[in-house]
Amino acid sequence: MRAVGRRASSALPPPPPGRVVLWVDLRAFRASSHGGVPHHGRMRRAVLLLLTLVYLAGVAWMTLRPSVYDANTGALLWRALDVFARHDETSWITFARVEAAANVAMFVPMGMFPALLLPKRFWWVGILVGFAATVGIETYQATYLSATRFSDPQDLVMNTLGAAIGAAFVGLVLPRRRRGRARSRQGSTSPVW
Repeated sequence: MRAVGRRASSALPPPPPGRVVLWVDLRAFRASSHGGVPHHGRMRRAVLLLLTLVYLAGVAWMTLRPSVYDANTGALLWRALDVFARHDETSWITFARVEAAANVAMFVPMGMFPALLLPKRFWWVGILVGFAATVGIETYQATYLSATRFSDPQDLVMNTLGAAIGAAFVGLVLPRRRRGRARSRQGSTSPVW
């Protein structure tokens, strides 16, 4: 096996035949704690910045236009909600709940991207970015799109919750998983497939 950067790619043995192992190492996307970017992470950081811009364009497209749904999308959504409403097991799936869950899901990356781009100790900035973006979006909707869209305080709560989930995952959960993997490597030399 050939060496990649300063580390040999043989750090882990290959998977057994017929198995494919896939993982994403987010450490390379993160800036170092002193603010610099490791040389080997520049390309990954550039890709992360590009993904961030694409994501932000998608959020802008969804939130800053007069209507979220076109005729086909709106009709499909309402048909699905009608089907859910007909059954006791799924009658709890309402438009309000779908919209709230969609707001949370859409803003998880809003918290993740800043947490990945900034030094580790600033993971919480992703929450502030989600909050500030939502305030901006809601202000724009109330000011310029008031004929077709309305500003909703629940959006502020749900969007900020989504950003908090994303930022906390990167800032708190990933570091714990890495520590756990480091401990398991010390105790065992063979990976679990």
